[in-house]
Formats: sequence, C-alpha cells, structure tokens
Amino acid sequence: MHTFFFSKIVATPKIEGVITMAKAHVGDIIEFKDGLTGIVEKLNENSVIVDLTYMENFKDLGIEEKTVVNHKNYQIIHSVEEDEEETEE
Repeated sequence: MHTFFFSKIVATPKIEGVITMAKAHVGDIIEFKDGLTGIVEKLNENSVIVDLTYMENFKDLGIEEKTVVNHKNYQIIHSVEEDEEETEE
C-alpha cells in the first residue's frame, strides 16, 4: 500500500495590508485570535509555534510566552521572504 501526501493550499480572504499565504515560515510575524501577534519559531505539519513576547503589551496580558497555532487560524502580517527579496535588490 502506498501513502501519498498532498500539500493543500488554502485560499484566505485578502485583508488590506496583510500578506496572505498558505503557511508561515520561521521568523514570520503572524496575527491570530483576537489580534494577538507573535514570531513563528517552529513549523509543524499542521501548526506553528509562536513566540508572543514580540507584543509590546505581552507582560500586561498575563499569557504564556509561547503558543501553538493551527495553520488555518492565522494570517501572516510580515514575511521574512519579503525581507530577503528586498535585500537581493
């Protein structure tokens, strides 16, 4: 028996000023759940691990430093790939 894996690209609604991509990369800044933002530290098959200390008001929120977010539940607001493209120019 053979197992085949297919990468599914999910279309996300376009929001002005937000980069829409299927999956984030390490170093990307993402937004999720009620406007929380963080930096992607690790990619998993179905999720990313996010460092929330990126937020200016992190200490005021009383939340854990890291969390797991499913790929379906975030939007990329800044991509490291954009930075790499600008550097090449």
